[in-house]
Amino acid sequence: AMAQEGAEDGARPNLVAPVAEELRNSTDHAQRADAASKLRELATDPGNDADVLAETDVVDNLVKLLDADAEDAARLAGLRAIHAMATRQGEILRHRVGCRGCVDAVWRQLQPFERVVEPTEEEVAAAEEAGAPKPEATKRVVSPSNRIVFHALRCLATMASSDWESTHLVVGAPEGVVELARDLTPLCDILKPDSEVGKVDLIRAKATRLIRVCMRTRIGRECLLRRGGLVPSLLAALAPVAKYEDAGADAGA
Repeated sequence: AMAQEGAEDGARPNLVAPVAEELRNSTDHAQRADAASKLRELATDPGNDADVLAETDVVDNLVKLLDADAEDAARLAGLRAIHAMATRQGEILRHRVGCRGCVDAVWRQLQPFERVVEPTEEEVAAAEEAGAPKPEATKRVVSPSNRIVFHALRCLATMASSDWESTHLVVGAPEGVVELARDLTPLCDILKPDSEVGKVDLIRAKATRLIRVCMRTRIGRECLLRRGGLVPSLLAALAPVAKYEDAGADAGA
């Protein structure tokens, strides 16, 4: 009744709360992925910013979708929702997706991971023919799909492009200490000639974009060289993207 009364008074209905609750309480990956997709749409509307900020655990629940056990569809939905929130910049970026836990989870999407793999029909048939027991599901190390890599790089580039503090958070040196920065080789290796994933034009372009964003600051450049193994000649060949919208944002960085 109160919600109806608010609607009659012209108050904007809170569409975010029920979606956040579904994301929070559902144990089904498909349902949570659907909730993440709805949240992505809602997050692109500035009118919903206050309601998104009110849901203090929404990013934690999106990060759970990036769990290695989740299917690609669920992980993609999580990455797309995180990206939508990152594009909001301002409070949404700083107080929600722009946190170490979220950034770390997105970076992990670029790395091989363990996944429970069910036996193929061929493996089952071969076991039956040999009179052997049916093979069980096993844990195998698999590489992320190209779509996951692309959307993870897209998230990181958007996060890093906000201001110099966001750039340093993405490279893992929020305090400006290069030695403590994250391992950036999974990113820089994409630009190597022998990289399989780097042969995908969209992925290579997105990785280049992220590197060029991180080159905006001295700390970012040092991290790429010392923690990413990026050769100086390649770094010199890549021009950093235009400065942040706030011309003074990266002063002295």
